[in-house]
Amino acid sequence: MHTLDQELFLSYTFLASAHCLLKYMGSTFSVRFPPRCLKVLSGYGYGGRLVIDRHSVKDLELVSNARTASQKESLFGCINKTKTDVGGKELKKNLLAPLTDRTTIEGRLDLVEFLIAQGGPEVIDSLQTALGCLTALDRMLAGIAVVEVKEDVTSAKKMIHTVVLLKMFLTQALQLVDELAQLLSRRRGEEGVEEVEGGEEGGREPPAEALVKAIIAALSPPAFAEISALLQEMISESTVHERNAKTRRLQECFAVSAGLCGLLDVRT
Repeated sequence: MHTLDQELFLSYTFLASAHCLLKYMGSTFSVRFPPRCLKVLSGYGYGGRLVIDRHSVKDLELVSNARTASQKESLFGCINKTKTDVGGKELKKNLLAPLTDRTTIEGRLDLVEFLIAQGGPEVIDSLQTALGCLTALDRMLAGIAVVEVKEDVTSAKKMIHTVVLLKMFLTQALQLVDELAQLLSRRRGEEGVEEVEGGEEGGREPPAEALVKAIIAALSPPAFAEISALLQEMISESTVHERNAKTRRLQECFAVSAGLCGLLDVRT
């Protein structure tokens, strides 16, 4: 113990605590986590971010009001205009742990300027509409990131709901990719754009375009086409995600395509 590196000891303690927490969650909720579905980050300023201590977060009222404890009366509540639940969580993370990488910050600011200058209100409204359809993304990811240990009616309903959400996400992701691709093509089709881009130092691609291309690549990997083909075989075409609980329960009865499983084929 006297010769052990202190940083190594702290890292070991952190990882052991995270392991115990995941094991506790698995036993409490009767789930297990598939390989490579979770990422554990440690260290001060992890991932190019500034860590703000709890007292500063409270005094600055970043995510809750110091007097009323209301989230709406905090900085987060005032600026949160996100269209998805995941976007709201990402905004909260950026407030609690702001980015310190200058390139990433400038790229995001350049993208905002790019959308305003090149897209205009119509394109921005169209993108917001497409993003608004992805509101159940976090529930879908949570359903994929865990495997139910006990298979019963309740777990079957969760898995069917997760697959339906996945089907809807893949469809909506394609629409979002089309919107972004049209935005890029519109910029390239404008007169004088190439000359302006050629003036960039070293002929580098503008940060906004590079970020849009990265988003398009993330939303359209080759595996998505294979997953979509499997979902079309297993899930009926008319099945979509419904917010209403009664409608959702009814759709669960008809979600699985006919002929796959006699026990689930209510059409016969």
